Amino acid sequence: MAKLTDSLFKGGIFDTIIDYVEENGSLPSYNDYYGNTLTPGPIGLVKQYKDIVYACANINANAVALKSLKLYVTTDKTQAETVLKKAPLENKEEKRVREQYKIRQNVQLEEVIDHPVLDLFSKPLGNSALLNEYKLFNFTQLYQEITGAAYWWIISHPVLNIPARIWLFPTHHLSPVSEAGDSKPISYYQYNGPDEKLRNRKFSVNEIIPFLSPNLYDPYASGYSPGLAAYSNSLVLDKLMSMTTKFLDNQARPDIVVMPKEAIGSEIAERWERSLNLKFKYGRNGGYYVLDEPANIEILNFKPNDYARLDLQKNNKNNICNIFGVPIALIDSEAISEKTLEAALKQHAMQAVAPRLRANTDLLNVTLLPYYDQSGRLFLGYEDPVPENREEKLQENVQLVMNGIKTPNEARKDYNLPPREDGDILRSINVAGSGSFQREDQRKSGVAEK
Repeated sequence: MAKLTDSLFKGGIFDTIIDYVEENGSLPSYNDYYGNTLTPGPIGLVKQYKDIVYACANINANAVALKSLKLYVTTDKTQAETVLKKAPLENKEEKRVREQYKIRQNVQLEEVIDHPVLDLFSKPLGNSALLNEYKLFNFTQLYQEITGAAYWWIISHPVLNIPARIWLFPTHHLSPVSEAGDSKPISYYQYNGPDEKLRNRKFSVNEIIPFLSPNLYDPYASGYSPGLAAYSNSLVLDKLMSMTTKFLDNQARPDIVVMPKEAIGSEIAERWERSLNLKFKYGRNGGYYVLDEPANIEILNFKPNDYARLDLQKNNKNNICNIFGVPIALIDSEAISEKTLEAALKQHAMQAVAPRLRANTDLLNVTLLPYYDQSGRLFLGYEDPVPENREEKLQENVQLVMNGIKTPNEARKDYNLPPREDGDILRSINVAGSGSFQREDQRKSGVAEK
């Protein structure tokens, strides 16, 4: 039977299917309408981590990793003050966090600046240089962008029973398993990586924190990544790049065909071919060459297709950017204005970065924080990813100062400017609505003209 199978499934699509089954443990589905492109597994998706997919995935992952996680604590009137080291929030930040997590005004909200979970993030593997906080969150997001899932192995302290280490598994080294008859979406996680010590180890669902991109097919056990959604587009770009490379090497076609009037034999034909290639190779094509032997020469004219190829490449590039939620202005090589870039960064922060940060922190709040706090008073949040509009901020500060709501020094502090001696006095408000503030001051001092 083995010999029969080998003979029937040798080469072509059959080898591809066998490789897929060995990698994923199941028969493949198809990624396109005509059933020609197999849906890739995690390894196939990782192989497509290049070109525009690479650029978009890294833009999202870097933006997420650059925003520090914040730990907050709430205290209402019936609760005692926590002994944790805390710091007050700025008004604008406090308002944002309260609105985001629906915290009432009569509940005290503070930031915790010293806590074991923050130490765990800063040193996921202790003093090991293999993984730091930035790498942890950067790789976690990258795996979600490309494969749809990222897995943290939480290694608990043997005595304190709190997380002591975080090990980030490559997605293709860990598989969720659902046993028949189990009502839970995942029975355990199976390791299938190269580490012999962990080979075939079954990890309980309590040991693994799964970060999953939204998947309509299986929302509880697996993720559907932007990398998979963009897979067909990235394959087209691969083909276009290969064609372009071949074209630059030798144009992938002959421009001149020499047809002798009589048979000349393969040796003479090869000699002519070598001679032509040597003379016209590497940018020298287009010159004249006179053969010693009589022959008919026919110049081949091909329809220009470079512009159509460029349009196809641009369309696929735009499609991939849209799938990842990355504005084209962030990866376009053409010169763009500062205003356009500012708008693109704001759009990216609102539509791509903020939802990813919220999904990650919400997951950690229900899986990681209960190790440290059962009261529900602690929760993780994140820095506001939406950049401030400098023009709007300036106009707002001017209005606040002019209307006596903010002192000049308070406004200067927003721009890291040193205080002025007379900058702590609130401006007088012209209630009458006519005349200048200067004239109002003159009236008060009795020196105004009548």
